[in-house]
Amino acid sequence: MISNKPKQSIPWPEEGNSDEERELLLYDLRECRSIASKHGPIVLNDKALSTFRVWYAKRTHAIDPYRQSFEAREDAHVLRVAALLAVNDGSWYVNPSHIQVAISLVAGVKDGGNLIFEGTEARTKYAAALDSIRSQLISAGMDPVQRTALIRRTRPWLSFDDATMLLEVLHEIGAVQRFSHRTGDRGRPIEYFRGTDMLLAKGLGETVLEKFV
Repeated sequence: MISNKPKQSIPWPEEGNSDEERELLLYDLRECRSIASKHGPIVLNDKALSTFRVWYAKRTHAIDPYRQSFEAREDAHVLRVAALLAVNDGSWYVNPSHIQVAISLVAGVKDGGNLIFEGTEARTKYAAALDSIRSQLISAGMDPVQRTALIRRTRPWLSFDDATMLLEVLHEIGAVQRFSHRTGDRGRPIEYFRGTDMLLAKGLGETVLEKFV
């Protein structure tokens, strides 16, 4: 159901003492309670549970403080949103599509909230750049990524020299592999990087940031 009308006709509500409005509110609350008691608990079916477990096992963890604190409760947020979606469509059974939509919604909230804190002390420029590089390498899987493409991802936070040093540190600690390839007999070789399993290791952010911050 879609409505184009504003939800409020005034900018700020005034305190009132309407018995009629109070009775309507109480009726709605009793109706919600009655419906909930008829349906009982919201059930998570096996396929939905499998979808949730796969996401939980394969999700990548951020290294900046804001998103780390958010991700500590992210799984609970996903299940709550999925349950609300099941109630909203009247099924009262959480299925895989509810889980997938909930994951997408919660991720959007996490990234949106991160933008608010991006300029604060809680998030350093190196943490932001490292997150960006790591995400691209993880997405590429076993396919190598050109150094210029990785450097380009860090432009909002780091200078060219700082981004180059960040890649050097990642290579030094074994988080990335480095390759060079020359096309033909002329021109400079093109440098590529590929992520290793260490990109998913706990404590990677602290290890890297210790070199800069």
